[in-house]
Amino acid sequence: MEIIPYQEAYREQMISVWEKSVRATHHFVTPQEVDKLKELVKKIDFNSFIVYCLVSENKVIGFLGVEGDVIESLFLDPEYIGQKLGTRLMNFAINNLKANKVNVNEQNIEAIKFYSKFGFVTYERIEKDDYGNDYPILKMELKPEIIILKAHNDEQIPYELLLLSDESKEAINKNLDRGELFLAKHKDKIIAAFILKITEKETIEIKNIAVSESKQNKGIGTILLEFIIADAKLRGFKNLTVGTCDLCEKEISFYKKSGFIISNIRKNFFIDNYKDPIFENGVQLRDMIMLSMELNSRRA
Repeated sequence: MEIIPYQEAYREQMISVWEKSVRATHHFVTPQEVDKLKELVKKIDFNSFIVYCLVSENKVIGFLGVEGDVIESLFLDPEYIGQKLGTRLMNFAINNLKANKVNVNEQNIEAIKFYSKFGFVTYERIEKDDYGNDYPILKMELKPEIIILKAHNDEQIPYELLLLSDESKEAINKNLDRGELFLAKHKDKIIAAFILKITEKETIEIKNIAVSESKQNKGIGTILLEFIIADAKLRGFKNLTVGTCDLCEKEISFYKKSGFIISNIRKNFFIDNYKDPIFENGVQLRDMIMLSMELNSRRA
């Protein structure tokens, strides 16, 4: 297979790939609406912007459209899903065409997950698509300097980093038990980490969120939180919670600005759950402040 520039001879095959892909993945669009959209797609001048096709033995498997630095279209024949071909097209768009933005239907959850894996995050939401239909569009931007991925089971746990947010390995291991470790990397170096843990059927909690000292106060915490919120929504959780110490005014303010509200106070948490007293600026920590966010009331 090879990725080559658009040729007029590929036009009908591309429209066929588009139709098969949309019918297989865009379940929020009715068959009748797909028929109407197809008529609009037929009128597109593919020579008016950058288009590349993924071709095998003169058969179009998928295609990619880029305008400026924005990926406007990326479609793959459903028969070839699961073969890393979508990843191949994305890497070509990012590395060869220098694309760093993408527009995607908000209801297309799998596509959002796909782009998120490459480091794209949402920066704007448009109520209607390009044709004026009531299908909100998410504008996403690549943050290549920071890649956030779920840690593999065989990856070494960065205890030294996580201990910036907790007092003991025992406490971290307790959170890791049935929890999910995520790592944020910059140029393959771990610069931040956090743990997500399901606490109730529709609630997931942020545990041990930590940023390396050399990277603090540079907006990385905001990037991590944006990722966590988007990930929790995509996975269908209704509530996101996080706990911090009663004296951690900076952290409490940060979460409040991001849309969290104080929902509970766990009295004597730092006394009952730790062997030794924990102090913040010379004052012993006692209670944990719990903050929560209702995800179904917040737009991505």
